[in-house]
Formats: sequence, structure tokens, C-alpha cells
Amino acid sequence: MKEMEFIKSANLYRPKMMQIAISILHNKVDGEDAIQETLFRCWLHLDSLRDEQKMRSWLFRCLTNNCLDMRRKSDRERLIIETLGKESKSCAKYDLLSFWRYAIC
Repeated sequence: MKEMEFIKSANLYRPKMMQIAISILHNKVDGEDAIQETLFRCWLHLDSLRDEQKMRSWLFRCLTNNCLDMRRKSDRERLIIETLGKESKSCAKYDLLSFWRYAIC
């Protein structure tokens, strides 16, 4: 697939990609980030697309996976912050070691 064909396809599917990303991430800015990262990754792995007729479904599947990864990461970060917040309220001293103990899990 040539570069211009990929760019045309990406521009054509971008509005639907935004709908998908916002429906998963519930945030327009995160959705835009997910689309940009997805298009970059797809560009890098364009040679793995076997059938150019399946470009649309391939892009949407990559976007969905990327959004789900971003959401899982966000959920883990929120859990760490909430856990540390509870710990810091119960303990007078807050140390960096406890942060890493929770971050690694």
C-alpha cells in the first residue's frame, strides 16, 4: 500500500475512529491521542496488513485495542493514587518507597 492511500484512508475513517475512541475513553482529548497513536503504529506496521480491502476493520480493531490499553492503564493509575491517598491519611509520614511498592503491583 502506498503512503497516499494510507493517508486518504486514515482521513476518511477519522470521524468514525473518533466516535469509537470517545465511546471507550469518555474523553475527547484522550480519544484524539488514541487515534494519533493508533495511526502511527498502523503506519509502522503497514506491511502486516495482508488484504488492503480490510484496512477499515484493521484500523478500527487497532484503535479499539489501543483505547482499551489506555483505559486499563488509567484505571491502574487511579487505583494507585486512591490507595496512596488512603495511606497518606492514615499515616503521618508519606515515603517514596511505599509509592513504588504499590506501583509495581
